[in-house]
Amino acid sequence: MTITFLSTRNYDRITSVKGPRSNVKEPEQKVSADKKCVPQTPLEGFDVTVERVFHNDGKEVRREPFRTHYTPRDEITCETPR
Repeated sequence: MTITFLSTRNYDRITSVKGPRSNVKEPEQKVSADKKCVPQTPLEGFDVTVERVFHNDGKEVRREPFRTHYTPRDEITCETPR
């Protein structure tokens, strides 16, 4: 079986533009005494908008924004149980 997709190319080029981070949230610090504890490095949380920019004949035709939210990753330090 052969499947073929036919389409018309609408744009010459598609690029992306990343905006600045906003709503930056600092991670929390947590200590765990759980036997199965796994240490974890922290990462900031933030929102960011990336726009896909569509070009045709060397000119910008349209922009398509895509907003993403990243939740902060808490720092986890393992404590040996007593």
